[in-house]
Amino acid sequence: MSEATDSGEVVERIRDFKPRKDVEGVMCGAPRAIDGEQEKEELKEIGHYAVREHNTKHGKKLKFGKIVSGTRQLVAGTLYRLVIEASDEEDGADAAGKLFEATVYHRQWENHRSLEHFQLHEPAAQA
Repeated sequence: MSEATDSGEVVERIRDFKPRKDVEGVMCGAPRAIDGEQEKEELKEIGHYAVREHNTKHGKKLKFGKIVSGTRQLVAGTLYRLVIEASDEEDGADAAGKLFEATVYHRQWENHRSLEHFQLHEPAAQA
C-alpha cells in the first residue's frame, strides 16, 4: 500500500467518523445537565466535599445546604460544575444561604477528588 492510499484511507475514515454516545444518548465529553431532585441528592457528597475542601484551604466556616444546579462532563474521570447553596456559620444560625460555584474533578477508579474552583456565584445579568 502506498502512502497516498494510506492517507486517502485516513481521510475517508475521518470523514465517516460518527462520535460515540454514552448509554443515555449524550455525546461523551459533552457537559450534561444535572436533572431532577434524585440526581441532585446523589451528588450531595460531591457538594459536601467541595465545601469541606474550600473551608480547609481558606479557613472558612461554610455549611453545605444543597445542590441547586450543575453539569457533569465525562473526561478522564468526571468533571462536576455545580451551583451549591451554603451558609456561613460565622453569620449566625439565621443567615440566608449564598450560592457558590464549585468545580470538582473526580476519578472514581483511583479514589481521587480535587476541588478545582470555588467562588461566590454571580448570576449573569439579564438584558
